[in-house]
Amino acid sequence: GGSNGKSPGRSNGDNGGAGKGKGKKKMGVAEIGKKLSAKQKSALDFSSKEEGEGDGATTSTFVPTQEEEEEWDEEVEGENNSKSSWFGSAFKGALESAMNNKTLTDADLKPALEKISSTLVKNNVNPKVADKIMGTVRGRLEGAKGGWNTETIVKDAVEEALERILQGSGSVDLLSEALSCGKKPYKIAFCGINGVGKTTTIAKVAWWMKRNGLKVRLAACDTFRSGAVEQLKVHGKAVGVEVTDKGYSKDPTGVALEGERKCREEKEDVLLIDTAGRMQSNAPLLNALVKLVRECKPDRVVFVGEALAGNDGLDQMRVFDKALQTGGKGVDAVILTKYDTVSGKVGAVLNMSYEGGRDVVMVGTGQKYHMLKKVSTGTVVKALFSVW
Repeated sequence: GGSNGKSPGRSNGDNGGAGKGKGKKKMGVAEIGKKLSAKQKSALDFSSKEEGEGDGATTSTFVPTQEEEEEWDEEVEGENNSKSSWFGSAFKGALESAMNNKTLTDADLKPALEKISSTLVKNNVNPKVADKIMGTVRGRLEGAKGGWNTETIVKDAVEEALERILQGSGSVDLLSEALSCGKKPYKIAFCGINGVGKTTTIAKVAWWMKRNGLKVRLAACDTFRSGAVEQLKVHGKAVGVEVTDKGYSKDPTGVALEGERKCREEKEDVLLIDTAGRMQSNAPLLNALVKLVRECKPDRVVFVGEALAGNDGLDQMRVFDKALQTGGKGVDAVILTKYDTVSGKVGAVLNMSYEGGRDVVMVGTGQKYHMLKKVSTGTVVKALFSVW
């Protein structure tokens, strides 16, 4: 998705994708960072905060340089044009019997399929998901004619199998939806537990959408955790967007609705709603989230979880979804954080897509605002085969 949008780290020109800000000089990222006070920079230090998003983090930890933005690639890994780079020697050896010019049989395919299955499981892919992939690959390959193009045939079969899983719940494209939304503002509510990087992820999404020509506002609806409002406000200033807040111990729904009113008043395009990092067992906080979603009616609800959380992350998403469904709208999509720190990247994405039935629309690959990447079938295939 997102074919009509630009990379999170690339400018859409001075006029922006929506033709806004005409004639105004765009502030460089370094200049934005310099405008933060020492106190505000301190608020971005999460080393001793519950959110737990870094050690001794400063503004420079989050605001990218212009050079970093220009060099950024929005895809997770990007396709490699070399046909053989994905096809490691160990896997090629498993297919030697099928490399002759002959019709492929189950006996020919068995060593290669076992290699694929083993690699998937080693990458923390749930065995049930691995079996699903194997069934698709076997059905595609059995009876095909092998030869010099066997590598391509196998890769195409694996891509088809992965695509069925990754796009099984339908495609969610946040940027395209925001750009084409007829009723402004386009609203996204973010949910997830403390410590996964939810607040920084919201700032990243704001940065990304702003760089694609959209006017964005944040709503500080985590009125429960001490420091949450200040944290979001400092992120808002660093990114260059307004933040609606009413302090603490207030009804989160009221804050979200006020943010929506301000968006309409200021003719802003997008409202990103931060919510309390509620543990799944905290019924009162979950009920407050259900009320917010029911009354504010966000266009999308995005669950933010850690890529390294594995089944715990899947269980967390299911609890949020089940609670939210009682209010009429569940979780629509998932963003995985700390993707760059996980060895079993393929498993993190495939398990959430297959078992959770939700699109993993983006992954966080670092702390800086532009370090948000889209997930595609091609990049998952490359990540899978690169370890062989």
